[in-house]
Amino acid sequence: MRIKSVEMAWFRGAAGSVTHDTALKSTVIYGENGAGKSSFIDTIEFVMSGGKIRHLAHEYSGKRQEKGIVNTHKPESEKTKLTIVFDGGAQDVAEIESDGRCAFAGISTMKDWDLGRTILRQNEVADFIHGTKGQKYTALLPLFGLQELENDVRKIMDIELALIAEKLQIRMPYMRAERNDRRMAHDFLERIVADGEKCLQKKGAKDYEGHAEAIDALKLADQFLLSWANRASHTFDLVRGEATKLIEVCEKALGFFKCSVCGKSIAFADAEAKEWTQCQCGSIRWRYGKG
Repeated sequence: MRIKSVEMAWFRGAAGSVTHDTALKSTVIYGENGAGKSSFIDTIEFVMSGGKIRHLAHEYSGKRQEKGIVNTHKPESEKTKLTIVFDGGAQDVAEIESDGRCAFAGISTMKDWDLGRTILRQNEVADFIHGTKGQKYTALLPLFGLQELENDVRKIMDIELALIAEKLQIRMPYMRAERNDRRMAHDFLERIVADGEKCLQKKGAKDYEGHAEAIDALKLADQFLLSWANRASHTFDLVRGEATKLIEVCEKALGFFKCSVCGKSIAFADAEAKEWTQCQCGSIRWRYGKG
């Protein structure tokens, strides 16, 4: 079911009756500050949430948000009223008293709708544009109704780390397929931190030196991976945003295997060779177990 039109009267910035016809399509509302863009969005949120608007949840709006939702110029003889019409003719209607008390009528068409998939505010778009890759991933999933996939971020990062371990030919008593990726990823990080303090180097002022920043990032990734994944594996009790942090930490750690100067990767080294594997410009280098 789609929204056909949104009508409001003496609600928020609307003086008198104002109607927006969506033509049953996704709609972008734009205009100058103070033009009333947010009022249409607030109308939908108010009806969906049963009489509340998130950004008005403060003491200055009043107990029932009456100081924020009722137009201050509303004549005594007029009513604050919201009407959302759907394809097929169904309507959700809300009438709001001056003290914020509200009466709803209609078939509650939107009671099971997801707010994050129905409306998107300007600040949310701006936050998404300026967000990190992990934050964008977390923000997009609910819009597609896939928030449960946030639980699978651990698996994604496990696989990425395990594949890097294979490319580096880290000698393990088993292959990735013989153990779950989280165990493999942890063992890889633990091993590479131990060896990497001697074998993962960057070019210093005079000679190559241990890449301490990379090792610290790998240690942090291991800590996040274990603490987050253990809880996720056993309880599935995840806090929203933890996946974003895990992605960022692991991406930063993996990023050290790619040179920031020439862009070439050192994510391959022969475990039996004595030679260093380095990037094209020689800024970073890696050698397995030969420190």
